[in-house]
Amino acid sequence: MRYKIIAALLLAFATGWLAQTVLAHSREDANRVFEWRIYTVLPGRMDAMNARFKNHTNALLTKHHMTLLGFWQPQGEENSRKLYYLIAHQSRKEAEANWKAFVADPDWIKARDASEKDGKIVEKVERIWLDPTEYSMMK
Repeated sequence: MRYKIIAALLLAFATGWLAQTVLAHSREDANRVFEWRIYTVLPGRMDAMNARFKNHTNALLTKHHMTLLGFWQPQGEENSRKLYYLIAHQSRKEAEANWKAFVADPDWIKARDASEKDGKIVEKVERIWLDPTEYSMMK
């Protein structure tokens, strides 16, 4: 009987702890801000752009607390010139700190310089800040 009581107490504790952890994580995610980035790539440089993200940039973005959500290229003619990606930050203030640390990272500078030995890659970067709606599946 004593073991059943102890097991019930442990189960109640674990269930409460799990619920509290999930709720805290949900609250934290509810304050996230999303950053939609659109890169216009110089003609003929999309392979270099994709290689840089795949081999270096993604790991460095993650290192600097950015949550990578997806990368896309449009269909049709724009495919060779546009790269779209979506990342999440815990807040707009943290996003600015994340980017500041990223651009100063010696590993990023080395990767950028190596990838641009044959010329610049990016012509233009557009950035759009997004807040989820109350009915968004992603917060």
